[in-house]
Amino acid sequence: LYGRMIFMRLSTSALLWVIVKDEIFVLLSFAWRLTEANLLTYTLPRRLLGRVMVRSWRLRLALLLRGLAELSWVRMIYWYYCPSTRAIVDGRARLSNRSEEMQKTHACMKIADEMLLVPIGQVMQQQGYTPSEICKLSCKACAGANIDKHKELLSEVMADISAVYQQIFEHVQQLHGRDLRNLLALESEHCYEGKLMPDTVARTHLGNGIEPDELASQIAPINRLCAEARIVQRRLKEAVAAGTAWACVERSPEEEAAEEEPAVARSTREPITMAEYMLGAIPKERIPVNVAMCDEAFDPGVMSEQGLRQRASELGASIEKHGRGPIYHRMRDIAVVILMYYHPIRLMGALEEIGRWFKVIEIENNFQSPTTVGWRDVRVLLELQINGRRQLAQFRLQLKAYDLARQAAEKHLLRIHDSLRQSEDATVRRQHAAMSNFIAFLLNSSKTLTELHEYDANLMDG
Repeated sequence: LYGRMIFMRLSTSALLWVIVKDEIFVLLSFAWRLTEANLLTYTLPRRLLGRVMVRSWRLRLALLLRGLAELSWVRMIYWYYCPSTRAIVDGRARLSNRSEEMQKTHACMKIADEMLLVPIGQVMQQQGYTPSEICKLSCKACAGANIDKHKELLSEVMADISAVYQQIFEHVQQLHGRDLRNLLALESEHCYEGKLMPDTVARTHLGNGIEPDELASQIAPINRLCAEARIVQRRLKEAVAAGTAWACVERSPEEEAAEEEPAVARSTREPITMAEYMLGAIPKERIPVNVAMCDEAFDPGVMSEQGLRQRASELGASIEKHGRGPIYHRMRDIAVVILMYYHPIRLMGALEEIGRWFKVIEIENNFQSPTTVGWRDVRVLLELQINGRRQLAQFRLQLKAYDLARQAAEKHLLRIHDSLRQSEDATVRRQHAAMSNFIAFLLNSSKTLTELHEYDANLMDG
């Protein structure tokens, strides 16, 4: 019932506690049964036990209760009401933030959760920071400045942003329920031993402990990385809108867009408000695009050398490792093009078209694991060859509704920035930019807790 992998993780005392705990549960829920029969049903397959010619009443009772316990509806009821599940539902908090009693309960119930196909350890690791944790880390980022009065504002802004994304999610769910469910079920794919495959397939064929390959551009000076990234960016845009002036214009995230000139505008379509879009309006076309690849595209521009240094510093990627100096080649978003879709099924269909144009080495479905405040997209990592050198680039696939929601959410973030700029504390004003970047990183992060802690440590060391 528990499975070989679960038994391998248990010490003798832990196994004994699981058996005792389960006996108490069965005694209260179903009926009394003896431990020796219970142990037999745990350690042997039920089909094998079913062939036993001479059955005692104890074994018959144990088999009957085991059959009841394995019913899917019984499992779901048990899973829903177990303390481990309640801890996840109530607060999305990390285990270390819970009381000692709750931590002990988690340890006791973890095996039962794994039995019910709910790996509690993995679920807890994937939870993002709570608002209170973000406030705490933001205070640390401000080097001890007195920003207590900003905590409440930060929590309010997070709640407002979450509400915006939740409203959009419900809107898309109402319009495209079935297709959205298919998108949510789309499995992420990573490279394992040089081959792109779904994560579940990799774990099945290569083992549960397998880790994805480490992907990076070929090592080069920062000026060469940026120069090659500009070539990559143009290739991405040529695939989206071949032969157009939009594909030829070089942009950077720092410069302002000349929106009145379609050739140099960042977006291939005219602006539209969220209210208009939710009523069914479609933005007017500026630049014709490859309709098999997207409905609309946005060019955020290629990072400049200064922007790359700042970005790498924020993410802790400039820390020296093995004496090799800054590792800018590990940055995946030097060259990025954002692709937008009006329907979930169009987004999923575009993956095949992207695969025809480029070598895909990773597909990360963030609709399954949204950010702390609810942002969702699909990120496709590409490998291109520039002058015989490997360069990484990225397509970010978004629903148009989420892009409009992001624009609305950014207005809420301005409340934090204005509050920090106008603070009476000089330290807060001096570190306004660094703290704003840190807050934005946390709000938009879907990283695991471990990775966020590493980022926090790198920030403090700096």
